[in-house]
This record gives sequence, C-alpha cells and structure tokens, in this order.
Amino acid sequence: MLYTPVMLLLIPGFIVLYRKYREYFWPVIIFFLVNLWIISSWCLPWYGGSYGQRAYVASYSILAIPLAAVFSALFSKRKTLGFIAGIIVAGIFVIHNLFQLRQYYHGAIHYVSMTKEAYWDSFMHKHPSPRLKYLLSFPDYDNAKKGKYPTPVIDPLYTGKLSKEEILIRLQKDISAELSSDSIKNQEWIDMAREENISYDELIKKQATIKMEEQINGGIILPKK
Repeated sequence: MLYTPVMLLLIPGFIVLYRKYREYFWPVIIFFLVNLWIISSWCLPWYGGSYGQRAYVASYSILAIPLAAVFSALFSKRKTLGFIAGIIVAGIFVIHNLFQLRQYYHGAIHYVSMTKEAYWDSFMHKHPSPRLKYLLSFPDYDNAKKGKYPTPVIDPLYTGKLSKEEILIRLQKDISAELSSDSIKNQEWIDMAREENISYDELIKKQATIKMEEQINGGIILPKK
C-alpha cells in the first residue's frame, strides 16, 4: 500500500461490500486473505527487483470489486461532502502513485534496497539525493531463506542522529583506522604533518574537518539539528 496508496480504499471497500453486496463480500474477502497468506509465506518477500509489491498485481482484478463498491457508494451521493472528500482522497492517492513511478524512473526509489530512511529522504523529491545510496540496504538472501529478516543497519552518519562534534570524532577514527592498515600511506601522512609543522593527530583532525564540511555541504552527511 505504500507504493500503491489507492489500495487503502480497500478498507472502506470491504465495509461497503459487506453492508450492501454481501453475496460478493465473502468470496472476495476469503480470496484476499488466502492470497495474502500465500504471498506473505514466500521467503523472499521483495520478489526480486521492481516498483512496489508486484506479487499482488495479479489479484488486482478481484480487489477491484471492493474498490468499485466504494466509488459506487460515493457516486450515489453526489451532493454530499463525503463524495467530494472521497474523490479528492482518491485523486491524491493516484497522483502520488504516479509521482512515485517517476521517482522510480529517476532512481529516487530503488528497485530492491529501500529502507524507511531512504524512503523519507526521497519523499516528494523526483531525483535521488547525494546521500540516498548510503541509506539503502540490499536484501540478505541467505538469512531470508532461513526465515530471518534482520533490521537494516544504516550508518548514523547519514541519518541526522550525530552532532557535528560526533561526526568529526567518527571521521577521525575512520581516517586513523585506514592509515593504520596502510603503512605506506601512514608514512606519507607523518611526512605531511612534519611539512606542515603540526602533530600527526592535528593533521588527522584537520583532514577530518575538511572532509566533514565537504560532505555536509554536498548533502551527503546530515548533522543533527
């Protein structure tokens, strides 16, 4: 429903179907629940790369019945506020759906690696932000086959949870770790610090500060407000 919001109308649709067209309600609701159970039982719930949950598309022909029941109820009361509100809500859902398709086309919505953080970063933006790729989480196929779905872990550097001071400390640690694993590069930095007449630690802090400001200005790192 996140990517096809018009399907939220299924909720009032089933209510209308039960009250006015009960002979259709039971076959449709049974089909809906069984279909939902079968599709949800698959170990890879993302069903490959696509926009939205494509596994449900085949059932839209049946789910059109409760949707039709909603619109039938609305059109039977053309002069009511409910009719106007219903048309506006349905219109917003459809427009938002079409806009998200444009987002998908331009890469603001990823075909398989979306997370909550990535969705809200792209919300109402047609093109992806510079930090979107850091908010994505590729599905863990091996764990999924075992029925395990670990919560995606997004680096707090890109989620706005760290202050500038915390970001600077984190970048200093990252640079230090990188240098400690590369003796040649580490020696180059020692020589650079000597040339600039500053300590090795001061050079790391200086470079970390430059990197932090560049990535903040570039919209990659998001500091806490």
